[in-house]
Amino acid sequence: MNTNKRFSIPVRSQNPSSNRQKNLWGLLLGLPLIGLGIAIGLQSHHSTLQCDRAPSTQIECKLIRQDVLGMLLGRESSENYLGVLEGADAVVSLSTSGPTYKLILRTNQGATELTDLNHAGNSEDLADRINDFILDRQEPILTIHQDDRWFSSAFGGILMTIGIGKLFALAKSKPPSLPFAP
Repeated sequence: MNTNKRFSIPVRSQNPSSNRQKNLWGLLLGLPLIGLGIAIGLQSHHSTLQCDRAPSTQIECKLIRQDVLGMLLGRESSENYLGVLEGADAVVSLSTSGPTYKLILRTNQGATELTDLNHAGNSEDLADRINDFILDRQEPILTIHQDDRWFSSAFGGILMTIGIGKLFALAKSKPPSLPFAP
């Protein structure tokens, strides 16, 4: 009986330089996705338009904005005094890329575009709500909230997960085999 057996060691046919290219692409895709996900998540915010009817029947408005980064750093929300409310308009601009919706607040200090409260299609409803508040003298306060923290955080989280997955796959990949290995 012959006790000498031959063992064969499988040799990887991958070129070490192609493995380095894959590692480089993994880094070039993974790290920016993580950074972009963090940036989008931290830029999300909660905006509130608050209009108070004074005893003199003037309506004073302010825009209050709180972003996620400010909350994490312990900063107060920013308040912008907009002036005495005169009315609101919804403007739709048509272009080749589609319609653009704008909510314009008219005050004694001029017209202000409210981009923080503006999402596709709802600017007409918000303008009607603001104008109805002006006409209804029984209503003492108008508060309109816009919260995009959930959407931005979810979108940023998805990008971060893809980036981390790419880096994790890169870390789990085997280093290139050497052609002279025993």
